Amino acid sequence: MWFDFVQACIIICSRVISYDRLEVADCYLQTFLSKFVGLYGPLHCTPNMHLHLHLKDCMLDYGPVYAFWCFSFERINGMLGKYHNNNRNIEVQVMRHFQQGQQLQMPLQNTYAAEFINILSTKDVGSLSLHDTTDAMYIKQYSCMSSATLLLPDVDMVKALPPFQNVVLTDSDRQTLLSMYKNVYPDSSVSQVGQLAKVCSRVRSLGLTLCVSSRTERSACVSAKWCRYDSVFEEPVLDPTAEVRPGIVKQFLVISVKTQASIIQHVLAKMMWLDPHPD
Repeated sequence: MWFDFVQACIIICSRVISYDRLEVADCYLQTFLSKFVGLYGPLHCTPNMHLHLHLKDCMLDYGPVYAFWCFSFERINGMLGKYHNNNRNIEVQVMRHFQQGQQLQMPLQNTYAAEFINILSTKDVGSLSLHDTTDAMYIKQYSCMSSATLLLPDVDMVKALPPFQNVVLTDSDRQTLLSMYKNVYPDSSVSQVGQLAKVCSRVRSLGLTLCVSSRTERSACVSAKWCRYDSVFEEPVLDPTAEVRPGIVKQFLVISVKTQASIIQHVLAKMMWLDPHPD
């Protein structure tokens, strides 16, 4: 009985498998399950044993097991199991591990960047090195990019999601926004900010959904480049080249911005920036 199971595993786990060999493996699994039922009875069969009968169809649809989703799923389960935790709020502790790794991978902006880049950089080995990670690298670079390197027409990569609520901007708000646009996008020739705006609670950018702060939404916490503080007791100074700092998204606004070329719908986030540590 177990000989049939082992023979099926040897065939299925091969890096290259033909249709004929897949049929042989399926026959081995059917034989194993039939012998198991005859020896132990149907009450001892597990759901995984039932799934053995569907492996052939899954491999015909999705390819060999090296490209099958269950192996990557089990791989991440093994990685999560290695994280030390106190069995309370495990999801929060796992996200802290991810955030620490993300912060280590952010571009260093100090005089020791050249020394630390070789220490902190990691390289994939084995089969992982064969996969294309261009999209992931683009998202990482874009998330750490200074606003000074972006153009106003690039806002198409950020899409506001419904529902929307119409609001009217005051003259003071419009003047503040116009000053902000001229500082952040000096080459865009922004001449006017519309009086009407739309408020929403979610936006989507590069496949990621960001939400405003609430009890259920944890995607409101972000790291971004925006303001710098000359003093803890002073108002923040607009500086797109400032260091990355954490903040909480409180509101999204869709603003109509008029340039010499056209009128652009621009998405802004109203932020609550976390104060820097006094030390």
